[in-house]
Amino acid sequence: MAQEAQVGPVFEGTNRRKKLIMRTCLLLLGVLSFCGFAAAQDGPCTVNGVKAAKAAAAKGALPHTADQYFFSGALDKPVIGTQARSQASATIRASRKNESRVESTGRMVADESGGMAYEYGTVHDSYDDLKTGQHEDFTAAYLRVWKADGRVCKVAAEMAEPENTNQPAAKH
Repeated sequence: MAQEAQVGPVFEGTNRRKKLIMRTCLLLLGVLSFCGFAAAQDGPCTVNGVKAAKAAAAKGALPHTADQYFFSGALDKPVIGTQARSQASATIRASRKNESRVESTGRMVADESGGMAYEYGTVHDSYDDLKTGQHEDFTAAYLRVWKADGRVCKVAAEMAEPENTNQPAAKH
């Protein structure tokens, strides 16, 4: 019995050491996991970063990369670059009055690094066409790709098309 009494405390100490090592490993794992998560969200194009960029932008003035790609049902072909988009948008705006847009984001997803994100949803558009005098009213589906440009998240590509193909937007 004397031997058993000595083995018990030694075994108990070993058990304590194992528990301490196990707890330390779990704590380190938790800390390292948190650090990895924090580093993963370092870029500007997180879901919250995209929401902030949209909220900070004036109506219809989202930040865009210089080499952006844009296509809309209101255009005959896609435009590439800030200047081309500005010209196309100016032509479209000049042909409309009483324009109203209501955007509804369906989903927003960001990559782990915060370097890119995408969103899709719908925008309800209504306006009076100055050429025809008709009131246009339709819902378009859109897809936007966001890309980190330095420490700022900007739109790199955007596409929009009317949902109802029987009533397409007027081409300009």
